[in-house]
Amino acid sequence: MSGQMYACMVVPVVLRPYAETEEFGCVGVLMYCPGLNWYGYRLAKSTELPFQRVCRFFREIDSKIFRDALKCAHKDIEDMIQCATEELDPVIRTEAFRNLIRPRENFIRYGSPRSVLASDMKSELAHQYEVIVQRSFVDREGYYEQKMRQRVAGYLRGRNIAYENRRFDFEGGLYSFSMPFVIGTGAETRTIKPLNFVMKTPNDTMDHWFKWQKRLTYLQGQGMSNSRILVPFRMPEASHPAFAAASFACKQLRELARTVDEADLAAEKEQVLSFVS
Repeated sequence: MSGQMYACMVVPVVLRPYAETEEFGCVGVLMYCPGLNWYGYRLAKSTELPFQRVCRFFREIDSKIFRDALKCAHKDIEDMIQCATEELDPVIRTEAFRNLIRPRENFIRYGSPRSVLASDMKSELAHQYEVIVQRSFVDREGYYEQKMRQRVAGYLRGRNIAYENRRFDFEGGLYSFSMPFVIGTGAETRTIKPLNFVMKTPNDTMDHWFKWQKRLTYLQGQGMSNSRILVPFRMPEASHPAFAAASFACKQLRELARTVDEADLAAEKEQVLSFVS
């Protein structure tokens, strides 16, 4: 399923026990690709942080009620998938999906559908779960790094260049991570990873860099040369406390990948498109 891009609908799965307050917590993601008649979903396990976060917020409600609600959601989604995948009429398939996510007065609710383009459905589902449920956009890498990824995605989509979010496994599966933009396969594989070096403290900047330094080194160990890795980066102002740390990280980064400073957006766009052409 790689290569061609398909329009997909992504829907958050939420627990909303009180209709009066409309407070809710995201506990899953549902995804539907009409062009492939593909359905996928992931619900948080009771041992995972997203589920525990909801339980802590609604402390007055027995967590068993939430576990039972997720079991019901799992059954409802599975029943819908089984019926829809056997249906030949695409209109009826879409209607089955919309019927599942329609507003209802249950503990389990479904958020507003959002549209994404994807070539690898499973990787995109994993990415959407990380963003919507695990809140990856507010970790140390920061919300701004997500904005950088959105900008790069816009460059690629503007030229109809297919890419995918691909997971790389190392040490026999003991360690893995995802790269947001992977183009091509085999010896022609190229990847783009935006990095934000504007962190609150020098330690945060160095921690962020050391993590990605290790990951880029892993990629090179698998035969991906630095000419096939492009890193758009963001630097702090010279007066920023993390400027020295960011400069150190950037110097080392240039030994592992091609780079472009996002301070010049025109140059960034040009280099991204040149890199993938």
